[in-house]
Amino acid sequence: MSLRPASPFSLGLVACALMGAGDIKPVPIMPEADECAQCRMAVEDEHLAAELIAADGAVLKFDELGCMVAFVKARGPRLAPPRALFVKDFKTTAWLPLARATIVKSKFPTPMRYGLLAFGSPAEAKRLEARHAGPLTSWKALTGGK
Repeated sequence: MSLRPASPFSLGLVACALMGAGDIKPVPIMPEADECAQCRMAVEDEHLAAELIAADGAVLKFDELGCMVAFVKARGPRLAPPRALFVKDFKTTAWLPLARATIVKSKFPTPMRYGLLAFGSPAEAKRLEARHAGPLTSWKALTGGK
């Protein structure tokens, strides 16, 4: 029997399995190992990353919020409600539960050009530079109510 090192994905599964439902926390980004579950690009920019912890405990990382939106929309009703959704605060890079984030549909050049940015507060979102500014939006509006 050969032993292989654990992948970051499997480590995330173990971490989620060990946590109770109320204790779900995001898994740190590992730029040298993580790839976007939607577009397969490396998850490198701490300002843009997003994370979905699936109903089965799988940790899916995204290089930007727009990829997580596309992933959820593509799976529609086949996707079981996730345990948790997290986004990075564009200004501070701190993880935020998606429900607490203010989302801006901006002109900022994100990797896949979705332009979606998350902020910890509406005030910070409104302070976005004029050249990148855009309207506030919501997860429900982006995913069609999912």
